[in-house]
Amino acid sequence: MKSKQLLMASSVLLAPHIAFGGPPLDMSGPVICAVTEIVGCEMSGDCVRSKAETFNLPVLLRVDIANKVAESARSGDEKRVSVITGATDVDGVSVLHGVDGIVGWSATIDRVSGEMIVVSAHPDISYTAFGTCATL
Repeated sequence: MKSKQLLMASSVLLAPHIAFGGPPLDMSGPVICAVTEIVGCEMSGDCVRSKAETFNLPVLLRVDIANKVAESARSGDEKRVSVITGATDVDGVSVLHGVDGIVGWSATIDRVSGEMIVVSAHPDISYTAFGTCATL
């Protein structure tokens, strides 16, 4: 009976890992993230959902927690580097934050599913980017 319970508990715990199709992200080295959709909201409360290119925002991110750097690439090969000022791991999620000029940002990367959400606050607009990360 105990082995059945252990097997059942193991299958429930491993279900997200199996659904992702691979081992959890190894955040000790760089990971690459692709932005799939962005929601931009103005101070007035008006929000628009679209692709990164619509807002002239990065489509690819390279996150390197060990070296405290987040690099971005926009269409047209424009690249930017932002310093990761804080990083912590909580329950299988890497939580990051930083500053890029006058823009503050925070991000969560689920190490099991690879799902990423980045929120950036500009003086008059905020962006929430959704995407997926993978180990290089």
